[in-house]
Amino acid sequence: MNKANLIKWSFWPILVALILIGYTYISAEAVNKHLDFIPSNAKAVVILDSKYLANDFYELLQFNPTKIDEILPSEEGEYEAELPTELPGILPLEKMAFYLYQDAETKDQQFFQCFIATLSDKSQFLKKMNGMREKAIVKDIEGGRVHFFKEDNKLVLIKNDIGLVIEPLNPAFKLNMANGEKHYMSVFSKEAISLMDESASFSETSKKKNHVNIWSPNGEGFLKGFGGDMIGINKMFNSQAISVNLKDENIETKIHLYLNEKDLIIEKSNEVIPLNEQELFRLSMSLNPEKFKGYFHTLLPSEKYFLADGWTGQVCTSVIGFRNEPVYKIQADTIIDKIKRDTLIKIDTVELSRLVNLPHFVLAIELEDAKTVVELLKIDSTIPAKDGYFFSKIPNLINENIYIKITGNNLLLSSTPLEFKYEPVYSTFAFNMDIEGLISNYPPKDMFQALLIPTINKFDFKAFEMYYDKMNDDFICLNGKLKLGKEDIHSLLKVVPFAFNVASDF
Repeated sequence: MNKANLIKWSFWPILVALILIGYTYISAEAVNKHLDFIPSNAKAVVILDSKYLANDFYELLQFNPTKIDEILPSEEGEYEAELPTELPGILPLEKMAFYLYQDAETKDQQFFQCFIATLSDKSQFLKKMNGMREKAIVKDIEGGRVHFFKEDNKLVLIKNDIGLVIEPLNPAFKLNMANGEKHYMSVFSKEAISLMDESASFSETSKKKNHVNIWSPNGEGFLKGFGGDMIGINKMFNSQAISVNLKDENIETKIHLYLNEKDLIIEKSNEVIPLNEQELFRLSMSLNPEKFKGYFHTLLPSEKYFLADGWTGQVCTSVIGFRNEPVYKIQADTIIDKIKRDTLIKIDTVELSRLVNLPHFVLAIELEDAKTVVELLKIDSTIPAKDGYFFSKIPNLINENIYIKITGNNLLLSSTPLEFKYEPVYSTFAFNMDIEGLISNYPPKDMFQALLIPTINKFDFKAFEMYYDKMNDDFICLNGKLKLGKEDIHSLLKVVPFAFNVASDF
């Protein structure tokens, strides 16, 4: 029997057997008390519902037993994975949670990734986490223990039956026992503040029954890095929750964007238009113009606010490429000279985004009276014109222009002169993302990103589109589809190798 057939008749039956065993406990109610220990400073949380996944995987194989063949290798030597010989020591049908947090006190304000779970066997869990089979440095602390695996650059925190694993997002950063003690106190001490208690939207997200739930606070969600900071739309929401379910053809998603204020968004249409060849990402919104005129102040000098006076509330923005060079802004700090008793303003320049290379964008807004705006632009001597564009300096940014153009009833603002005809499409709230194009066109900002991008490519993400569903006083709801790999393979099977690799990495 060749390698491929050996995998087919050993690995998958064992996997299915484990699912069947787990399926007998599906009716039992999972406690998931470990989710109460996720700290309030978490930047993002991903929750995998093992129970719900096991149920759907069982039903998929029960009614389509040959579906498993679609992801098996056909030739000998194509599949070199081996069966795990050790159980991880966690309760199998509890939700598995991963979260990200940042420690501002570390050098370069490091990010750390964490895995938290309810344990069934502490010693087995520690053995599974000890990839280098080294002797851990152990310290008792407030009813629990911190285990430091120096060679593996990993910390394992255990209190009662809760296990927590910490690894740096940047593998070059070396952990120490102090990192573990500090995070232990922020999670397990009496003074610890739980994200569950701090955020109503996270508490609601944690109870949802979906294959995967992703939660992020204001400024850390999907809008981050796509011009959200520059045009102010991050300020609309206090948090975002994404539900993901693996369906027959696509990965179905549902996003709840929790609003900071009521009446920010006005219902229009739910149209999603395919991207043109020059676009990598498009976001379209129908906003309350009275509450959002101030957002244009980040792009226009005060004497140019008249450009948005006749704005109808319709806005459409697209990412059309990325910058290789950083964008700098002016930072003013107030300094008190204790000797002279003077208050001084210190002006410095700082990079607008330290983490990612910013995109080039075009922002379109619909005007009630575009002709009047054109006439005002023509008589304004402070706005020069060149090659069909007016342009002006962006407030608080250094040597950065905003390029202005009127087409029909649309005012276009772009970070660079456009080399194509931009056709805005307005809807209640919708976006379309070419994931392949974003990844292939993004220039890495540092060596770490250069190493990370090829890893992301392996996941075979293709495109992501969302369209408006409904809204209430607290949130707007969007439905959408994430496409990855071949569309004729069930997405539950597509994700199995990915999930297996992620679990193996931990």
